[in-house]
Amino acid sequence: NLFEQQLRDYQPDLVIVDMGANDYYLGGLDWNDFENNLVRIVDNIKEACPETSIILSCSQDIYRRGMNVIGTQNHAQIIKKVAGDRNCAYYNYFKVAGGQYSMYQWRKYGLANRDFVHLSAAGYYVKGSLILNGILNSYLRYLGADNTDIDTEKDMISNLPDSIFTLKDSILVETYSI
Repeated sequence: NLFEQQLRDYQPDLVIVDMGANDYYLGGLDWNDFENNLVRIVDNIKEACPETSIILSCSQDIYRRGMNVIGTQNHAQIIKKVAGDRNCAYYNYFKVAGGQYSMYQWRKYGLANRDFVHLSAAGYYVKGSLILNGILNSYLRYLGADNTDIDTEKDMISNLPDSIFTLKDSILVETYSI
């Protein structure tokens, strides 16, 4: 398939698989099928470029017709399990973004759209900055620099209220080893 061929051609150092909410947003998702499909995606990446590191990430809190979508928590748990089973890193964006009911805060600060599912352009910029911070802070911890945190976007992230994030000052990517 085209994706696997592109992976073979480019041989990236890192692939980030950021799973969105489309699969479970409307309900009725077979969670076992979702897990099996994610395993297949990871295995395809590993087969195409075995030296590539993989980070699996989950979606943040979302709403449908004014109701909180509980599936985001199941989604995050399954992605974490697959990351552990397949020796990938896991970025708990659901938790970093504030956990359950946090989408209202994101919307309040102009970081989410009125649908309470998708982020605004500024919100996606913050999300990207947060994962970059997670990668860099995790690398610093790996190097033994326990008391150093990087904030790549001081103006964008640091000036947002703490109520939006649960781990704003020490955002990390969880790693697993066999």
